Amino acid sequence: MTSQQKLKDDFLSFFKRTGSSERYITAWQFHGEYGIETEHVKELLLRWAAEDRLITLEAWDGTRFRPWREWDPPGAVFSSSAAADQVRVRLLADGAEYVERISKRPPGRETKTDHPKQPVESNYDGASAMGEKNMYNQDLGDKVLERIHKSFPELATLEQLRAEIPEYASLPDEDWFSMYEALAQYELVEGPAVRSGAANKVGALYGIKLTKLGKARMDELMRLLELGGLKFNQAVKGLYDDIATTDGLRTLLGEKFGGWHLVPSQAIPQEVMRAFIGRFARIKSAFEDSYIHLFENAEGGVTARRARWLNRKAALLLGEQKIRGSHLLNGLLSAFGVPPSIASAPLDELQIRCEEIANALSASIKIAELSRGLKGTDSAAPAGDVSEARRQQAEKRTQGISVLISHSSRDRALAEALIDLLRSALGLSADQIRCTSVDGYRLPAGVNTADQLRGEITSATVLIGVLTPNSLSSTYVLFELGARWGAGLFMIPLLAGVKPEEMRGPHSALNALSCETEAQLLQLVQDAGRELGIAPQSAASYLRYASAVRALSESIAAPPPHTELQKPSAKTKRDFTMSVKAEGTPPSQILKLMANQPISASRLEYMLSDQTCIVAEDLSLDGETIEVPLSHESLTRLFNIPRPDMSQWDHSGPVKFGLTVSTSGQTQQYILSARMENSAYGSNIYRNVIGSAQFHGIG
Repeated sequence: MTSQQKLKDDFLSFFKRTGSSERYITAWQFHGEYGIETEHVKELLLRWAAEDRLITLEAWDGTRFRPWREWDPPGAVFSSSAAADQVRVRLLADGAEYVERISKRPPGRETKTDHPKQPVESNYDGASAMGEKNMYNQDLGDKVLERIHKSFPELATLEQLRAEIPEYASLPDEDWFSMYEALAQYELVEGPAVRSGAANKVGALYGIKLTKLGKARMDELMRLLELGGLKFNQAVKGLYDDIATTDGLRTLLGEKFGGWHLVPSQAIPQEVMRAFIGRFARIKSAFEDSYIHLFENAEGGVTARRARWLNRKAALLLGEQKIRGSHLLNGLLSAFGVPPSIASAPLDELQIRCEEIANALSASIKIAELSRGLKGTDSAAPAGDVSEARRQQAEKRTQGISVLISHSSRDRALAEALIDLLRSALGLSADQIRCTSVDGYRLPAGVNTADQLRGEITSATVLIGVLTPNSLSSTYVLFELGARWGAGLFMIPLLAGVKPEEMRGPHSALNALSCETEAQLLQLVQDAGRELGIAPQSAASYLRYASAVRALSESIAAPPPHTELQKPSAKTKRDFTMSVKAEGTPPSQILKLMANQPISASRLEYMLSDQTCIVAEDLSLDGETIEVPLSHESLTRLFNIPRPDMSQWDHSGPVKFGLTVSTSGQTQQYILSARMENSAYGSNIYRNVIGSAQFHGIG
């Protein structure tokens, strides 16, 4: 029995076992026992309420219990602050009937649909390198690729994968081994495995991780899915705005019938349904334009693997839109006084249309997959084609890069955010960008650094000079900008934390853009795209990346003059002692300073691990023991900033705190290394700081 099925049976059996008519739950409480992610638990509960009609879900909004249909979106029923995220659940007649059925089910008997165990014939988009067909569970393979992509380059054990992909946990080892062999055949995964027998089959598997080729393929897939999601959300935004209220519908129907007073009351349900269904049908074209056409035009086109991802994404989005649509349609019909017995017909029609759109999208995806042969090589090419793909990539590298980002290594976080902006807006690949301090964009191994940079400074189509207080004091950055200026080639000075009048040398005559506003960052994209001959995507699709660049630039400020931070005398250094540690539990954590003489704390800086300050707070605290409160808002801002060394799984990772402390008339900054992660306290999630007693001063 899968963990999802066990949760369903246990959850519904609770009512019979306790004799209760209702229960109060929070979605996150089931994660520990059943190993199912909280967001997935919410999806299951909404499915049991909306589609299976086994239960009702209600949450207190401060004045009354509101059913899930009245929350927008419906998933918000799990996040009511007035109810501390608690939801009231009641069992419906169909739910009671289900409980009776499972109580009579023989032990070990499962419904066929509960267990996704049947293997599917596949060979990852074509004949295998051995010319054989390979039988393995495709959905399991995709789930494993998604999981190990998040933890790359770490090795995931089979036990970890079973625990984190619970719907496949009970599959026999042979199914996992055949999945591994299929993915390894295309050089997507690797890991310590024991092979035996004449067929050299896997008999034991101790872990799986992505190869570099697999990482590149998954990076591209995730980028396409993210970009498609941004385009889709923009396309369906405001889909129902003109009919979302009774006034809007009265206006629409009044125009059709020559006045609202002329609309027959018996025609209202049908007309409401027509108006609503007409807009709901636009979801099909929105998905095709946002996802399918995007994948078709990407390198490799719509492969069999990408087609599976597209089908799953279509099912997920249609499910969300159906829940949203049912909620809205039911509310409109109720507002017009349509009896439930009549209102059920439009809701049934919505279900039929949803199935029609699902079938149509499945056909569109299949057509795109079958047409892929006209669009170049497969993104999951067999092993025999890998060498050719690598040869083509090598040729691309010899042709030079498109964008060179000149910057100080201390501004690595800002440079990485700028890369995300350019890739999202212009669709650039990693091979087209050079950024020497960011992993994945560094210089090739083994090359002469000076020679390579000298060539790329003049061969890159676009050079972006990131000018900050750090880079203005960097000899290398000024050299790169000067060489580019001397060659008379296109370059864009981009300011962050400095003013135009602070620019020095010949490039001070160039018009510079600033990171201070999204508008100037959008101009950066337009100017770079024009020079590259690339039309940018819709601004709405990459605006959040521009906002991330702006937020990072706001945290950059010139370092204080050395004269302001006085070095303590030898005697002071020998006699003065102080300890710093993080104490308490969120949201009331503190940094506790304990010294052997009176001190004053004047500033707290929230930093990345490379000591880039993201947010700072002025303090005025005195004493031998000082408790500096950590701001939950500032911690959240630091936590949400893209950090090069954060975990891609949950954003946890190393950070630093800078404390400016004065004693005996002398001032010094102390740096405390720490780790930040998510922690649940009660029904809330907070940023938890785990501090180290180790710190060092900056004189």
